[in-house]
Order: sequence, then C-alpha cells, then structure tokens
Amino acid sequence: MKHYSVVDVNGRAMIVFDGKALLDNIYIHANLNRYYSRDCFLSGIKQTDNEIILDFADVLIPTLTVTLKEYDGVLQFTIDAQLKEFNNGFGAYFTSDRGIVLHYRLCPENKGCLSSSPWWDRFWQAHCFEKDISKLPVVTQSVLLSLDEKHCHLLPLTCEMFRSEISGSSLEMTSGCSARTKMSGTFLTISLAEDPYHAISENFVKAGQTNAIRVPLKKKRVYPEILEKFGWCSWNAFYTDLSSEGVCQKLEEFRQKKIPVKWIILDDGWLQSCDGRLTSFREDPNKFPEGFRTFISRIKSEYGIEKVGVWHAFTGYWDGIQPNSEVAKDQKENLIVTPGGSLVIAPTYQQQFNFFDAWHSYLEKQGIDFVKVDNQSGASDYYNELLPSSIAIAAAHKALDDSVNKHFGGCVINCMGMNMENVLARPSSAVNRNSYDYAPGNTAGFYIHLWDNIYSALFHDQIQYCDYDMWWSVHDNACMNAVLRAISGGPIYISDEVGKSELTYIAPLIDEAGCIYRCDHAAYPTKDCLYEDVIRENKVVKIFNRSDKNFAVAAFCQNPEDVNGTIHIEEIPEMSGSYAAQDYFSKKWILFDAEHPIHFKVKFNEVRLWNFYPIEDKRVQVGRADKFMGCATAKTECFVSELIK
Repeated sequence: MKHYSVVDVNGRAMIVFDGKALLDNIYIHANLNRYYSRDCFLSGIKQTDNEIILDFADVLIPTLTVTLKEYDGVLQFTIDAQLKEFNNGFGAYFTSDRGIVLHYRLCPENKGCLSSSPWWDRFWQAHCFEKDISKLPVVTQSVLLSLDEKHCHLLPLTCEMFRSEISGSSLEMTSGCSARTKMSGTFLTISLAEDPYHAISENFVKAGQTNAIRVPLKKKRVYPEILEKFGWCSWNAFYTDLSSEGVCQKLEEFRQKKIPVKWIILDDGWLQSCDGRLTSFREDPNKFPEGFRTFISRIKSEYGIEKVGVWHAFTGYWDGIQPNSEVAKDQKENLIVTPGGSLVIAPTYQQQFNFFDAWHSYLEKQGIDFVKVDNQSGASDYYNELLPSSIAIAAAHKALDDSVNKHFGGCVINCMGMNMENVLARPSSAVNRNSYDYAPGNTAGFYIHLWDNIYSALFHDQIQYCDYDMWWSVHDNACMNAVLRAISGGPIYISDEVGKSELTYIAPLIDEAGCIYRCDHAAYPTKDCLYEDVIRENKVVKIFNRSDKNFAVAAFCQNPEDVNGTIHIEEIPEMSGSYAAQDYFSKKWILFDAEHPIHFKVKFNEVRLWNFYPIEDKRVQVGRADKFMGCATAKTECFVSELIK
C-alpha cells in the first residue's frame, strides 16, 4: 500500500501512515456468552500491494482477521470473525451488544477533536470537544482530529451484520441479536487530509465508491422540488391540538398578510391513536369532520397551498400499533409482537412495504403530497434479539423510501433519525432533519439549535440535505433563526401560531413567488470553530456557505457582553483571491482578501451577516442586497470602485 503499513509490537498492531505511527496497541476483545469472552492478539501479518491482513485468530475463534485496504489515502477496515463449531450441542456465540471490540490508541499529538454521538434520547447528535480520545462518549459516530500536519476523520460504519460505534479508545461492533457465530463486514474508514472538510468528504466518497457505504451520497439524491419554496408546519402552532378549523385560521392569516406559504405539514395530532399507539390510517374525525379529502381540496383551492404533507411515525405511532384496533386487524399479516410485548411492523422488507404502501395509498387518495416520518432512530430497539438491527433498519428504510417514491414522488422529510444506523440505510430519500426540535419556549434554545445543526451538518450533509427545522417569525430570536435557515442550504419553513406571523424576517428569505434562496451545501462552522466549543464558551461562532463562486458568512454569540471577532479568508475552504463583501444589515461594502480580514463586533442575541462576491478584472457580479443570501440571487455587474470607496 502507498501510505500505510503495519508493525507487530508484542502481539499488538501498530498502523503507520507515511512513516509515522497513527494507531497502536491494537488488539481485539470478543464478548462471548458464558465464560468464553477473551482478548485476541496479533498472530500474523500478510501484506500485498493493495491490502494488509491482520490475523488475530484464537483457539475458539479460528477465523479472526482484520483486512486493511487503502483507496487514495483512505484506509478501510474489514473484519471476518467465525467462531469454532462445537459438536456437543452447545458452544460460544457473540453477544448481541458489542460482540467484538477493537481496542487502539492514537499515536500523534492531538491538537483538537470534534466527536459526535447521539443524545441520551438517541434520536439526535451531541458534540464533544474532548482532546483525550480515551474519554470519547459511548456510541460516538464521527471523530475529526487535528494532528501534527493533517486532519484525520474516523467514520464507524454500518454493514449488513452489525453497526459500529466508537467508545473512548475502542470501536464496538453490535449486531443487536444473540447467538451469532459469525460477524463480518467493513466497520471503519479513516481519512487524512490537509483540509478538515476534505478529510470528511473523501471518507464518505471512497466508502461510497467501494460499497462500504451501501446507499447513494447526497449528490446522487434528488432534492424535492416543493421544498425549494417556503412552508409552514403545524407543530409549534398547535402541537397535538390540531384541527381543520385551526389550520384554516392560520392560512387565512397568511393570505391577509400576503405571506406566500406554498406547502404545509400537518404534524402529530391529525391521526387516530390510543395510549401512544396507532389505531387507524385515517384522520381523526373529531378534528377533521369534513374528512381529509374535502379539507385538503379546500385549502389548496382557497389559499393557494400547492402541496400538503402529513406527519407519521416510522413505527406507526410512538409506541407502535394498538392491539385489536382497526389498523391491527387490517394489517395483521404485516405485524408482530416483540419479546417486550409491543405490537409493531414486522422487520422484513415486504411486510414493512405492505404497511407503508397501504397507509400512503390512503393518504395519496385524500390529496396528501408528501410525508414527514418521525421516531426513526427508536425503531431498532423493537427488533432486538429478533435479527441484527442493521438488517431490520435497512429493510424498513428501503420499504419507506420505496413507498414514498411510489405515492409521493420521493418527497419525505426524515426526522428523529440522526443515528448513523439510519442515515447509512436510506436508499433514496433526500432530506433529513439535522437537529433537536426547535424550542421557542427555551431562552437558550437557539444556541443549542445552532450548535446541534452546524456540527452535525459536517458529516450528515455528505449523505442527505440537512433540514435545520422550523422556527417562529415573531420571537426574540426570530432574526437569528431566519439567518440560520437562510444559510442552511436546506428547507425553510415556519411554525407560527395563529395571529403571530410577520414578513419582516420572511421577506429576505424568498422571492416574490415564495421560492427560497438556497446555497450549495449545508452551513458549516469555519475552520477556527471546528475544534473549540465556541458556543458554550461564549465565544463568536462563525458559519459559512457558498453559491457557486460566491460565499456567505454569519456570526453569532451568546455572551452577554459584546464580543470582537475576525473573519480570515483561510478559515473558509476554497475561498481565495479578493472579494467585495457586503454587510447585510449596514449595507456597507469592504474589500476582503488575505491582507484585509473583516474585524467586527457581535452583541448578545444578535447576528452579523456578510455576502462575498469575487472580484475579477476590477468588476464584480453583485446579488440582491435585500435578501439574506444575496450570494444566491440573480447578479448585476458593476465596477468595484462603485462599491468600495
């Protein structure tokens, strides 16, 4: 291999990158039933031009190899573990949880670390900046390191037999199903690059090219056309107290105020349930007495709503299906009772598809155009011990996507599914909620939302378009929320209550037809914010995006005191040369290049925003100054001298 080699150090492997130790103290611990658990040490190395095979075989595990393959500097790890067969009627098997654990130690000095792992509720991602990787949280799903001269990205993978997650200085492989005597698959990919964003993207690209990631990357997914327009969701307006009367009151307000909402989501609260379980595919007749079909036809014709979506859970409802209900009887061939006693959709592709197909067929006939599907990362818990969770979740996501493609042209917003077991299992859907719920009643909620979105986007944006969630247009944080959504590169929609919508921060997001101005990718933190928890440390956090050759940068801070900040051109990847930069709020123009950084001050609960336009032959193509993302609007040519005096 070109960059990598392996050395045996007293039965523990050391991986060397370009002559320098990268990882050492590598050995395997197998968690087996009864008293069979054991540590397995390196017994041999076989190296060829394109791979290195590490043999950790043991008397009880005669096949236990880790194969390393290099793809243009990206290193992938594949395990093959097969337990010895016993002839006396019993034997060893891998435990369902962490059946195999690969231990290692990072060798180079670690100057910074950004790791991401699910929150306590497993649906979202939290971020850790602990430099000592031995202290990384359990179930870590992405690690970005700043080493001596390179940035290193570690991405645990989900294969057909198991999912992989990092915990401290170990990588844990979990099948979710006991009595497995074989575990094999590609479980880790590592990329090193001078640019941190490139380290992440190349890791995903190579994993996709080699089928280590078995679903398409974002570039091969189709962004839903309706989400190019401005929308509204019922959740923060009504929560579960949803009704046709309330929705019409809100739509009448939009009409009166000339707010061009083009699509809506009827969130949780429209369907029939009992004790947290689904009872019917149909709408609640007490809340929608005229029926969905009449109601949806009315709001489309009277209020100019082009598309209507509805919410439902990946598992039917939050706690599955209500026994003896209408849906339980109609779908009995597609349901099972779990070992814990819950009635849920059976974990095979055909049964999952049958269930979603029947539900979506009904919704389509009522005039529904798309769905938002929640509770996704909670599904695997239902299938523990039935079969490997990676198999069950992959089947469910394929079934969901296939049904959505059949009935709704592929338009779905995936939600509560940021666990990589879900992210790496979606075969075609394009949009994924990228953060914890927007919480208008939480005074610090904006900064939690900002923190969650920008760091999660670094790796989730490689697979799907990131949805930064809904927001309120009338709120103390409305301007900051509007700018965050503007620069997000994803859908933009509000969840205002009745009587509480204003155009002030909506108008800069959209054109006269209600179309949003969307940038090229998700908003990322600038390089100087990657390895420091700037939000929680009350420092300035800067995020950026681009539209073709043009860029945008926003700055926030939750420090009660005014804080000074600086934007340097080297903090933003692929930005070089000279730019005419416009401060959105003051409308002032300044020169920006390597010799002319931008110095600014940001106040508590305030946002600063700049659009950058490249200077070519003393001319510049300038976007609209009245839109947050002027960089993504139609351009007008002028001389730099007309802007910068």
